[in-house]
Amino acid sequence: MNSNIFELEYRIPYYDVDYQKRTLITSLINYFNDIAFVQSENLGGIAYLTQNNLGWVLMNWDIKVDRYPRFNERVLVRTAPHSFNKFFAYRWFEIYDKDEIKIAKANSRWLLINTEKRRPVKINDYLYGIYGVSYENNNILPIEEPQKLLSIDIEKQFEVRYSDLDSNGHANNVKYVVWALDTVPLEIISNYSLKRLKVKYEKEVTYGKTVRVLTGIFSEQKTIVSLHKIVDEDETELCFLESVWFLNEKLS
Repeated sequence: MNSNIFELEYRIPYYDVDYQKRTLITSLINYFNDIAFVQSENLGGIAYLTQNNLGWVLMNWDIKVDRYPRFNERVLVRTAPHSFNKFFAYRWFEIYDKDEIKIAKANSRWLLINTEKRRPVKINDYLYGIYGVSYENNNILPIEEPQKLLSIDIEKQFEVRYSDLDSNGHANNVKYVVWALDTVPLEIISNYSLKRLKVKYEKEVTYGKTVRVLTGIFSEQKTIVSLHKIVDEDETELCFLESVWFLNEKLS
């Protein structure tokens, strides 16, 4: 097991919550991205990647939320690189409240690429060393992929803005989630809680491009499931998502 566990405390600011003062799932993903970057920066990974024209490309999220922290609440976010498998890295995340109860967790898969050639690169000894990953651990984290979208109920278009871009000049991985969830009807968002989110990234998109989100919604037992496919102007598939919503408990 990887012993290089890193943690940061976050206070939930007002701009990270919804109208019910609950943290947005996109805010949780921002915390995951932030802590992974900070750990990599502290370990010297970012400098090494930059000097060698390398970069991590996010391929998958599999996120489970038991409870969303609320405005001004303090939470502890933990992460560690779990394992490497040739070109791929697996990293987990956990969020704890002040009572040390785990309220959310996520598994993720990343691909190492040459940023000039845009081609996969095998993870080398140096990266194994600085991230503290054992060669003997080839176990991959369980990550479920989204179900395929079979029927379309809702369709919306979005333009990639400057504020959507990350440090690589592509739309930030969180923006795909924002676009997808913006197609979910307010009635569902108001009465249900998003407890599971699966994301599979296929292709990057850049500034000024127009993307379309195709969404299908269906009921499954006591939940509502929304499936999403994001495509560009040429119908190239960019991202698939699945969100699972549970009915909120009514207060007596």
